[in-house]
Amino acid sequence: MNKITGTIVNGIGKGAWFVPQYKEKIRSVLGFTPFPGTLNILLDKKNYIAYKKNKKNQKNSS
Repeated sequence: MNKITGTIVNGIGKGAWFVPQYKEKIRSVLGFTPFPGTLNILLDKKNYIAYKKNKKNQKNSS
C-alpha cells in the first residue's frame, strides 16, 4: 500500500462545480457516486520529491 503525508489545504472551489457536472458519467463508468469536490493535499518534502521523480520517470518512458 502506498502512503503519502502532507497537510490538507483549501482549494479554489472549482472541484465543487465540476464534479456534479460529470457525476452520472463517473457513476456509470467507475461504479460509484463521487463526492462533490476534491481533496487538496500539500505534500511534505519527501512525498513531493518522490512524486516529481515518478512523474519524470513516467514521462521518459512514454
